[in-house]
Amino acid sequence: MVTDPAKKPYDRIREHLMSSRHKKFKTDSKEAETAGTSQQTLFDMSCRQRAKETEAYCVIHDFVRALAYSGISMHQADGPLGDFARKYCKAAKTMPTGQRLRL
Repeated sequence: MVTDPAKKPYDRIREHLMSSRHKKFKTDSKEAETAGTSQQTLFDMSCRQRAKETEAYCVIHDFVRALAYSGISMHQADGPLGDFARKYCKAAKTMPTGQRLRL
């Protein structure tokens, strides 16, 4: 595509918006959005991953804090109490064992 240097930028933009190429890309992107085939951006993916990691860290810290403040020993994190937290709390699946919590 050859652009005329004498044209103003807004004229070039207006030409592009009226072109069939722009209309084709616009309809293709709308069809992809409605079909659910558009890809997530890297920023969205990293934000979701960071939120999951933060949630997991918060669950682990809250669990250890609850054990410490209630006077329950750390080895019970390996027993039924830890199993309960891992079963019903999705973010606690990454929770370390009692042996690792003591380190």
